[in-house]
Amino acid sequence: MEPIITARKDVNVERVFALVNRGMLKRHFHQIWTVGFENLRNINPQYPVIFYANHSNWWDGLIAFYLTRDLLKFDGYLMMMAKQLRKYSFFRWIGAFSIDRQSPISAYRSLEYAANLLNSSNKKTCAVWIFPQGELLPNDIRPIKFLRGLVWLIKHVPQVQLVAVTFRYEFLNEQLPEVFISFNQPTQILNLDQAKTLNLELQTELTNQLEALKADIINQKTQHYKAILKGKLSLNIMYEKFRQLIGWQ
Repeated sequence: MEPIITARKDVNVERVFALVNRGMLKRHFHQIWTVGFENLRNINPQYPVIFYANHSNWWDGLIAFYLTRDLLKFDGYLMMMAKQLRKYSFFRWIGAFSIDRQSPISAYRSLEYAANLLNSSNKKTCAVWIFPQGELLPNDIRPIKFLRGLVWLIKHVPQVQLVAVTFRYEFLNEQLPEVFISFNQPTQILNLDQAKTLNLELQTELTNQLEALKADIINQKTQHYKAILKGKLSLNIMYEKFRQLIGWQ
């Protein structure tokens, strides 16, 4: 059994990568939209945070890094599949650590490592991102099923704050895709007497949040969404600006 791959965060590497990451996001997406982002103001900075989300796209982790470091200013970490982290080992320098769902012992050690990160005292709020489905899956697969790691972490990190996050990637009226992200209210699970049903409750919450996000986009009810990052102009917008510039009708 291979040892888990731990994070080896470096402030200077993070600073440089943050610039590179923003540039990549701007080049590849027209805009990134959020709903419920104001809910994150209710996070208590004295306690750690677990962001748990659906995982349908390779970009999820990089957007999570942008949200956590650039916008929220948290000390962020991300649980990443061991096979992928071995392939992209650079990500451990910005807070990624491995989990191998094929090895129960290794997975347990990864969860212990995550709990230690969340329980450690730090000047910054510690946040760990996890994708409890355990693999990258198409956005509309139902039912949503979580592995047991999320509930295990909740049990072992007193007063941890949970934030459900849903991602959806769409091609709409632009050449480049757009990202829509929904944030639920931070919650704390202080009574674990019903731990046996907690996994099902969290699955249901995330499913409902995903369905609401999907309905907003399908029904074009996104007026209340706010852009947190604007990318480069799509070809159709540049063409319209060119037409205006030269006076074409």
